[in-house]
Amino acid sequence: MRFDHLHLLCRDLEKSVSWYRDVLGAKVTLRSEATGRKIVRMDLAGMKLALSPWSGPEQGADRVAGPGAYQIGFMVDDLENTLRDLQGKKVKPTRGPLQIKPGLLAAFIQDPDGVEVELMQETG
Repeated sequence: MRFDHLHLLCRDLEKSVSWYRDVLGAKVTLRSEATGRKIVRMDLAGMKLALSPWSGPEQGADRVAGPGAYQIGFMVDDLENTLRDLQGKKVKPTRGPLQIKPGLLAAFIQDPDGVEVELMQETG
């Protein structure tokens, strides 16, 4: 078994596509409605990310309304430089940077729907 993709439901699809592209550097690889649902597929740091609009709790996969994924984590080479770059894009950390365990620094930002994105740097 191997990981294939992460699929997020978004309140505003285009706002989320822009955020993942402009803030985190994701590349759009496909826009489709082949399954009857809008899907934007993106490559994000070697990971496949799929985004679809959330259209309410009555629709198929949109029945998700409870526990589930709340965070996406990425390793970065230089956390300070990454945060400086994000600041230039008007994105501020919601927490951190802080040492979450010996040898690991982290800072946290949020996507337009409040999904937490953890940025981590190994320090030794």
